[in-house]
Amino acid sequence: MKEKRPIQTLMSLPTHPPKSTGSIYCSFCGIAEHECEHIFDGPDAHICDQCVEIASDELKIRRGEKHPE
Repeated sequence: MKEKRPIQTLMSLPTHPPKSTGSIYCSFCGIAEHECEHIFDGPDAHICDQCVEIASDELKIRRGEKHPE
């Protein structure tokens, strides 16, 4: 089994802002919807396009489809 590498890029991002601001934030990195191109809504969470790209790249690396940079 391949060793799982931590997604350090996501882990080093700022913590979530307060929910009382009325804006939508990425549940993973905390970026506001007006600071990114897209926010995808889930039942209990949101994810920005930047986090989707990071996760997609990590999946490709773990599957052996892409080499780490």
